[in-house]
Order: sequence, then structure tokens, then C-alpha cells
Amino acid sequence: MDYRYKETLSVFKPEKPEDVTRGLNECCCEMDIFASTTSSDEWKNDTTLAFYKKAVSTDTCSFVMTKCGTTSPLTNLGTDAEFPNDSLAVGFMYNWNEILTTYGVGEYKITLNYTKAGVSYTKVWGVYTLQEWSMERVQKLVRFRTLFKSYNQQKDIDFTGSNCFDTIRIPGWFGQRDRQPEVNQLITKGYVSEKVTRKNDNLYTFSSDLIPECLSEKLLDLHMIDEDEMYVSEHWKYSHTYKYIDFPVVFRELTENQYFAKDRRASFTLTFGDRVKNDNSLYNNGI
Repeated sequence: MDYRYKETLSVFKPEKPEDVTRGLNECCCEMDIFASTTSSDEWKNDTTLAFYKKAVSTDTCSFVMTKCGTTSPLTNLGTDAEFPNDSLAVGFMYNWNEILTTYGVGEYKITLNYTKAGVSYTKVWGVYTLQEWSMERVQKLVRFRTLFKSYNQQKDIDFTGSNCFDTIRIPGWFGQRDRQPEVNQLITKGYVSEKVTRKNDNLYTFSSDLIPECLSEKLLDLHMIDEDEMYVSEHWKYSHTYKYIDFPVVFRELTENQYFAKDRRASFTLTFGDRVKNDNSLYNNGI
């Protein structure tokens, strides 16, 4: 008998609903979502990724969308999430352009119905207010489009090789480019300073308004942690430049958190760098 291998059966404790009633009369957290019926531009049409990691292959999970004012589930419109390196992961990417065209503007809810160890559960993934995209409506919102291609240890889900991406719009502003020049000069025998290289290491700042937990958690614990590619769009009319449309960046640092004694919302300041590092010039010996 080969004692090197042993088959075991995992036992899962049923999940207990968390009691979060602390005396505040709060409504559910809604996220602003936009799509356009007149344009296919990516930065005008949002996508929402919902995903779940099953405990064992016999567990089940379904993603259900409903619209406020209706009782019947809607047909999911979008793309199945693919996890080629994680057989227990399932997901769906909701295409809000298709949803807007088919069902119109309004309030939508995405719910996960799943089983674990034979016990059924329901979890609200998010509540979304879908609107037709316009420059006026997105003025004070910053959009993050993030592609996931890595293994997340905390969630125990492997996005490697997946087609997964998600978008989120956060109230705040992005920009304030901070050029950090790096200058290299060579002093010749004739005591002349000659250029060798020049480079700008650009930093960009995102400062959020006061936001609820549903936005901060998705921004900081999903987009910033799982980011492999990230693209930012901002539309503020007083911005120094209008170039930040689907602009490729790399998350660098969370520089500030602000929490308040009598407000559950918080604000955050993040810095980003260039994804493409080509803002430089160099001496090429006349070539």
C-alpha cells in the first residue's frame, strides 16, 4: 500500500449571517453605472464582473440580475468569466451596454445564489444605478478599468489566463501629474557638460470624495490588489489636461486614508505611475 497519498473529505461549517444593525438607518449602497446607446467607445460602456469560488465541485452557484419594480429575473447579458487555471471558480461579466439597450435605464441588483456543503445561501453582489452616458453625468467620476491575470491568495482564486476585467466609477478627481525628472550628464575632458539621458518618472494622484464601504472595498481590495493592467478615465472640465481617457497606469501607493467619528464614509488618496515607461531621451552617438 502506498502511504504517500491519502484521500480526505472536507467538512464545511455553515455560514452564519452577520448582524450589522447598530442603530443607523442606512439605505443600500448603490454604484453609478453608465453605458451608451450611441457609442461603442469602451470608456463610455461599463462592465461588472461577479465571481465566486466553490468549495468543492458539487457546490453550485448562479448569478441573477433583477430590475427594481420587477419580480422576474432578467436574462444575463454579457460574457461568462473563464478561469482556465481554477476549476472551482465561476463568474459572469455583465455588459451594461447590452443591458441598457435591452432593459433601459434604472436600478439593478446582482445576486449570487449558491450552495455550500448542501446549504443554500444568497448574497447581494451589488446594486447599480444604470444611466445613459453623458459628459455632464460623469464630470466628477473617475473610471477604473482593471484586468485580472494573477492568483489572489486571500480569495483563493486564480485569475491566471482568465478573460476577467471589471470597471468601477468613483467620485473624486485624477491627475495632478508630478514630473520627477532624472538628468544624467557627462563632463568631458574639455569640462563641457554633455547630455547622456533625460527621463520623466511621472506620478499621478487620485483623490476620492467621501465614499461608502462598497466602493472603497471594491477599489482597494479588488482593483488595486488584483490589478495586472489598469486604465483610468476622468472627465472633469477644469482638468489641466483632457488626455486621461482609458489612460494606462500602474498603482504605486495608498498615500492617505481619512476616517471620521460620525460618518461611515471615508476618503482615500492614491498615487499611480506610467505603465509605459518611454518618457525619456538619450544620447545615441549621432545614430
